[in-house]
Amino acid sequence: MMSYSSKEGSFPFTYDELDYIGNLCSERISDMKNDLEKKDPQKFLFIKSLSAKVEGLIELMDARKDEESKRMETANQIIKSAKLN
Repeated sequence: MMSYSSKEGSFPFTYDELDYIGNLCSERISDMKNDLEKKDPQKFLFIKSLSAKVEGLIELMDARKDEESKRMETANQIIKSAKLN
């Protein structure tokens, strides 16, 4: 089972590393699109697939970050409210 937070996951990459890999995939895809007839279609599909997986992991981590931020904000409001009473 995969686990992840806003900073890392059970997969061996940090958020920043995934972002970098995603950028590299995008650059390579752009380069390959310039002359698809001369490029290996299997390699093109593999890189597109890898890019999609990396972007999916980044989206999951971003969603978790948003959820963690909401929880922290709620907890801080509860603490602040308790101090006022």
